[in-house]
Amino acid sequence: MRLNDADAVNNVITPILTILSGTTYPVYVLPWWVRGLVYALPMYITFYSMYLESIGQASYMLIIYLITATIIYLLFGMTSYAKLERGFRNRGI
Repeated sequence: MRLNDADAVNNVITPILTILSGTTYPVYVLPWWVRGLVYALPMYITFYSMYLESIGQASYMLIIYLITATIIYLLFGMTSYAKLERGFRNRGI
C-alpha cells in the first residue's frame, strides 16, 4: 500500500484512533499496554466525559484536561499534516 498524499495517511490513522477511543470496543478489553495511549486520546476523554455527564457525575478537571489535550493534538495534527503535505509536494507525488 502506498500513501501518496496526506489525506491517505489520515484515512489510515483515523479508523485506528476510532477503535482506540472506546467507541467500538470497551477500554477494559484492550491490552494493558494500549490503555495508556487510549487514556491520552482526546476522543476517549470526550466519550468518557459524556458518559460521566449522563450519569450525573461530571468532572470539571476532566473538561479542563479535554480542552488541553485537544489543543495539543490539534497543534500536533496541523504541523504533522503540513509536514506530510510538504514532503509529498517536494517529491512530486
